[in-house]
Order: sequence, then C-alpha cells, then structure tokens
Amino acid sequence: MYNLEAYKIGKMIREVRKSKGLSIEKLAKKICKSTTTVYKYERDEVAPDLITTLEICNVLGIDINDLTVKDRIEVNRETSVNPFTTDVLYMYYLGFGSLAEYRLKITPENGFMKVDFLLGDNQIYYTGTIESNSDIAFISLKNYYAVNQCFEKLQLTINMKFSIDGMNTGVFLALREDVNLPVIKKFILSKKKIKDEEKNEIMRRLNLTESERANLLKNGFWYPDISNNTGFKGV
Repeated sequence: MYNLEAYKIGKMIREVRKSKGLSIEKLAKKICKSTTTVYKYERDEVAPDLITTLEICNVLGIDINDLTVKDRIEVNRETSVNPFTTDVLYMYYLGFGSLAEYRLKITPENGFMKVDFLLGDNQIYYTGTIESNSDIAFISLKNYYAVNQCFEKLQLTINMKFSIDGMNTGVFLALREDVNLPVIKKFILSKKKIKDEEKNEIMRRLNLTESERANLLKNGFWYPDISNNTGFKGV
C-alpha cells in the first residue's frame, strides 16, 4: 500500500526534472501550465490531477510508478540501520585495469535507511536500502529510472566485523550492461576519499588472493575473501 504521509510527488517531479536537465519553465510550457503552478507542484503545495501527472510523465520520459513512494515491506525496520558513522561512503573496485570510484549516500526515509549510488556529477544511478547488524550489511539497489533505464539490480554484501584503516571490504553482484552478463567483484568502502598515492595499495587489496585462485580452480566456485585481511602485507 501507499504511505500517504511519505507521498511527496512534487519532490519526485523536481528530482527527475533536474536529472533530465529540464528547466521548470520548459516543463511548464510543455504541459501548458504556468511556471508558478509547476513551482507549487514541486513544493507539494498543490497536487496535480491525474491527467496532468500523466502529461508530466510523458515530458520526463518516465512511468507514473516512478513518482510513487511505497512502504518497503520487504525490509525489516529493525535491521534497516546505518552501521557507518557517516552518511557518505566512497566505493572502490577494479574496472578493466583501473580503479573505479563512486559514492554511496545513506539517508533516513520513511523509517528506513535509503542508499543512493551516485555518479561523479551527483546523479543518482541506483537506489535502494541497507540492512545491517554487527557482523554483516546488505545493500540492495535497483536502477533509478529517471537516469538509468536498464533493468538491473545490485546486491552488495559487506563485512562489518572489522574495519581496517576506516575501510570495509565487500563483494557485489551486478550485470555488465553491454552484454547483460553477471559480474561479481570485490570492493572497498571508505569513509574518506582515497588519495592518488594510495590507489595502488587499494588495487592490490582488491586483487584475487592465491587461496581464492586455488579454490576457484579446485572446486569450480569463487569464495570471495572479504575478511578485511585480504591482500594485506604480513597477514
């Protein structure tokens, strides 16, 4: 069911409009409304009628369901917590020989912890929720339709037992978009942005260990080591 207290269609319209690079004046012109009226829509001072809402969706190139907010009943409220002492995390993983860097933003929303996967220009590319206890955290993400119209879901599993240098290690399952093949990668979450001189060390930590390679060859499956000791010198 819809949670009417959290149903802020104007806020969603504003977010999608901005992500599309469309001015409020242009949106108003395309739906034959005044700029003041659309401004009131986006401020949730006035609710657009159904036909107007559908016209807005057509202009923005989205489905009406993308403007709705539903209770995420599949997420346990008790475990939907932010286990980190920050609301912004830097995510690093190996991508075609280089170190990829993205950000995760965690914010409370409607009784849950919402997670947004941000691109370099602060656009939301994936969005979802986090669940965690003292041992492990799960972040489930899906594509944010306003920007990313592919059909994809991501599952991030993070070791919360140990934090080395303010970092946590995890593994994620996603799709390689160009060929729609599943891909599994280790990643590191850091509370601070990694300096250029630290990136080679981070890349080394993300490489497969000898024990991972041996297990993969022997048993035919990969048991990713996210113990937070993976690849550390002297361990």
